[in-house]
Amino acid sequence: NCNWGHIVLRDTMQHETRRVDIEMDTRFITQSFLEAAELGDAASLRSRFEQSKEHERRQFVKQVDQQGRSGLILAARAGDTDLVRVLLEADANPNDADLSGCTPLHYAATRSEALPRLLLEFLALPDARDDWGDTPLMWASGAVVGILLAARADPHARNSQGRTALILASARGDVKALSALAATNIDLDTTDSLGSSAHGAAVAAEHHEAAEFLARHGATVPEVPEEQHVRFEVALCQAARQGDVDSLGSLLLVGGRDTLDTRVAGEAALLLAAGCGCFRAVELLLQAKADPNLADEFLCETPLMRAVLANAPCEVLWLLLEARADPSRVDLSGRTAGDIAVAWNQDACAEILRLGAQGELNAVGLE
Repeated sequence: NCNWGHIVLRDTMQHETRRVDIEMDTRFITQSFLEAAELGDAASLRSRFEQSKEHERRQFVKQVDQQGRSGLILAARAGDTDLVRVLLEADANPNDADLSGCTPLHYAATRSEALPRLLLEFLALPDARDDWGDTPLMWASGAVVGILLAARADPHARNSQGRTALILASARGDVKALSALAATNIDLDTTDSLGSSAHGAAVAAEHHEAAEFLARHGATVPEVPEEQHVRFEVALCQAARQGDVDSLGSLLLVGGRDTLDTRVAGEAALLLAAGCGCFRAVELLLQAKADPNLADEFLCETPLMRAVLANAPCEVLWLLLEARADPSRVDLSGRTAGDIAVAWNQDACAEILRLGAQGELNAVGLE
């Protein structure tokens, strides 16, 4: 347990170091470029690149937002294959990571088949790891799993909790992914650091089809049901961190709300959903009565702070404040969410947080 704590603390410190480095390097940040990337304006970007010199194009594709996300990462998150191609052809690095260590291929793995194929064509690394040790294969759904396996992604890789792509796909109930993984002849009885198996993860989340698939293909079915809380929490946090609204909704329907605010590696599901800026994920968790003020165990960042750091839509802040998130809470360095918004020149967010702190939030505040 001591060693596990050291690993989490080390990863947290690396995360913060990367954040500071990017905060200090503001010369590449051009909001219009990043907005074009996020909105899918491929034609405008192509035209801009055609009119630019080579060194200017290289500067353009290195620009990042507050979360260290390049235009390529934003385009991959949006699932925009055309825009991703424009950026790759302009020499964007397919392996650049954001502040959480996620690469474009991580985000593409949750999208259509064409997008990961394109990134792999431009030499994206199939086994790149984020700060939690996740590889794109662990995020992948459906047929994308087969594409990554064909690119020699490692089905045996484990994240920082000892979980494999098989265990995570089981927790999501993704039978297509399980079928592709089982074809590699991996051990269907493999367990994570807490002894939880893929079959147990499927049973815990009530994904009966996935559990039956594993049993048919030789997975051991325990006589006594395995402990379920840890698997529910892990699946919930995984879905929240990825903004996977469908999986999140399914998990919340199953139950386990008594463990809704349990932290995994120091972070609860609502914190992770706010950190990815996903309005619907935050809304679902708040409707399930997640604690809007539960901070992470290491940096004391609240969901409000994570939403600001993620440059989330103002509506996400509105949701959190309506649920009585406290804008006066401070992080480990003594900053409030409002302080962070001011530091990042997020005027609209700063104003909403100011109104929330003064108890003056109303419908006008969002306009």
